[in-house]
Amino acid sequence: METFRYYLALFLTGTVPAILVYLLLLHALIGVWRRIGVAASQIFLWTAVLAVFLWVISATRDFALADFGPNPIFFNAGMVCLAMAVWLRVKVSRSIGWRALLGLPEIAPKSYSQRLVTTGPYARVRHPRYLQAFLA
Repeated sequence: METFRYYLALFLTGTVPAILVYLLLLHALIGVWRRIGVAASQIFLWTAVLAVFLWVISATRDFALADFGPNPIFFNAGMVCLAMAVWLRVKVSRSIGWRALLGLPEIAPKSYSQRLVTTGPYARVRHPRYLQAFLA
């Protein structure tokens, strides 16, 4: 169980900030991505994701080794939040598809047209992907 907790902590600690960097760079620099095209923008974005992931893991590796003892309240609360994030991710994927998850309709709207999504999680929350990242 200790090994599982350690690798889960490393994975989540690295993944969540990396995906947030992807989303923030995608939306903040959309004009740049449209000028350089889909392939170049995806290469840059995923390189940034990998760099952030590796940096966060290397910076927190020793901290994740520290054993603060099992705390069932925090562990269970974390598992509930993680389960809600996974559930929301599945719902978002079904609502918008993988192309929109990568931001392709934003980068190349003529090639990857997408209708306004008002179903699924988007019927209740404006940016469910950010909510999902917050929960994770």
